Amino acid sequence: MILNAFRLAVVSSSLALAGSAMGGLITDFSGGSIAPGVSAYILEGTMWPEATYNVVTYDTIHPLWVDYYDHTYGDERGDYMIVNGSGANGGGMSWGATVAVTANTDYSLSAWFSSVYGGATSTLKFVVIGDSVMTGPNIAAPTTVAIWEQSSFAFNSGSSTSVTIQIWDVSGISDGNDYGIDDIYLDVVPAPGAFALLGLSGLVATRSRRHG
Repeated sequence: MILNAFRLAVVSSSLALAGSAMGGLITDFSGGSIAPGVSAYILEGTMWPEATYNVVTYDTIHPLWVDYYDHTYGDERGDYMIVNGSGANGGGMSWGATVAVTANTDYSLSAWFSSVYGGATSTLKFVVIGDSVMTGPNIAAPTTVAIWEQSSFAFNSGSSTSVTIQIWDVSGISDGNDYGIDDIYLDVVPAPGAFALLGLSGLVATRSRRHG
């Protein structure tokens, strides 16, 4: 797949600004929505066609897929996005959103991925569009179904005060290429020595996340 700037810019033009420049959780798909993001794929009720998605709690809809819970809670309280990836044109953008950032700041974009079908697991990629197009390395979805694994991509915002963050499937295969997405975060990477300064001042910040 050719990830050229023109093709990405067309997809990103309809995205709404979301999130905080300080970073944090972008979405855990609560309430059955992919907001604040959008998808180049189609919301679909059977999940048979390629280039489709849905948001589920446990039942992954497709009769050949394994059913399981989300990463956030691991029970009926949570939701996650399921995707039947595209085999056409080398893949497509399953999720993306435009978020506020602070210029000249290091960020880490992360998400949790799973495989809903054991044959021909997906290859995924993070893409960040700011004053340039930045693409992360290929990410192999888990080879074991129904487990969650986290992947991340570090980047610098450059002169931008907003960036478009995207998740693509890039394997371009038709049989398989089916996966789940949950808990998308954009976090500021602390400057060297920041934690030491916080320790000296007696300020301790903790954040708890569930690990699958």
